[in-house]
Amino acid sequence: MKHTKHNIMLVLIFLLLICKFEYCYSNDAASCVEGERIALHQFKESLIDISNRLSSWNGFDCCEWEGISCSSTTGHVLKLDLHNPTPYPDDIENYYDRLPSNYSSNILGGEINYSLINLTHLNYLDLSLNNFSGIRIPEFFGSFKNLRYLNISSSGFVGNIPTHLGNLSSLEYLHLGGAVDGAISNDLATDNLDWLTSLSSLKSLDMSKILIQHSEDWLCTINKLLFLSSLNLANCFISTTSPLSHVNSTSLISLDLSFNSLDSAYFPCLSNLTRLEHLKLSHNSLNSSMLEIFEPLASLKVLDLSVNTFTGTLVPLCKFHKLIFMDLNSNNFQGSIPNCLGNLTSLTSLLLSDNSFTGSIPNTIGSLCRLQVFDFSMNKLTDFIAVLSDCL
Repeated sequence: MKHTKHNIMLVLIFLLLICKFEYCYSNDAASCVEGERIALHQFKESLIDISNRLSSWNGFDCCEWEGISCSSTTGHVLKLDLHNPTPYPDDIENYYDRLPSNYSSNILGGEINYSLINLTHLNYLDLSLNNFSGIRIPEFFGSFKNLRYLNISSSGFVGNIPTHLGNLSSLEYLHLGGAVDGAISNDLATDNLDWLTSLSSLKSLDMSKILIQHSEDWLCTINKLLFLSSLNLANCFISTTSPLSHVNSTSLISLDLSFNSLDSAYFPCLSNLTRLEHLKLSHNSLNSSMLEIFEPLASLKVLDLSVNTFTGTLVPLCKFHKLIFMDLNSNNFQGSIPNCLGNLTSLTSLLLSDNSFTGSIPNTIGSLCRLQVFDFSMNKLTDFIAVLSDCL
């Protein structure tokens, strides 16, 4: 009996440890804490809910409410997920799609009531794809010490990002940007990125369309985020800094630096990013005739170099057999389209328009049986038909 009790205690301790390090959401056991239920009611009263999405927010057990998840043992609210439920397209699979029209009918608005600060165990907060009509990010968000996921992207927030967010030392996902076409953009700015350095656990960071002032040291700051796997700094007005001798952020899988003022001095930083699968560098000032600089990135599935001034041959890109999406539109490529592009049999999108390619489209393009989107227009090609006989 003594050993049995000991074993039960070990199991309970193990379960508690799991709940400490994982998101332990359940609505099956403990009822919610009364003070947190009151706080949620006050929060709801400050919102504008035109579609009545929060109609379930009644009764005593807030753990049963829409968008709320609680600890199965204590009843504390752990998760508040009120993102707009309208599904939006993947920007790779549906390159030209936008948000569906019913997105606007599911928007929440109004104010963010200070009562939320009473959710002291909160580790997940998602208010994305709503419209809070020009309010600032509440500074008290920086008081959620247990927060590991924060997403308020594309929700109409304005002003400077509160540096208090740098207090969220457990944060793994921080999405503040506004890159979804058709959604309400945030209009945010930050004086620098120094406040990010204390977020040592970050895995995913989206600050797209945010004005980063005094961005000279952005690369040094990002280099301190050792566990970062996804980084989106598109359209942030950043420029190339002095290249680093050593890049620490080697865990990066997705990197979007499009719509900035980067030049080719940034290229040395790419060589260590061997796990990259998504790389978007469009609309910069990048120029090189040596595409060999990308050769270490053998895992690439998405490559967007459009609207730059690249020249030279595409042959080095023929080694990326995992590529699904390649956009080289609006560069200065010349000469013939190489036959070896036909080796990229995983391609679903191939965009080569607005360059100076000459000759004919090689027959090997016909072996790209998964190709759904292709564009060779605005070149100097002698024909525009690729025989797809290999796919029949």
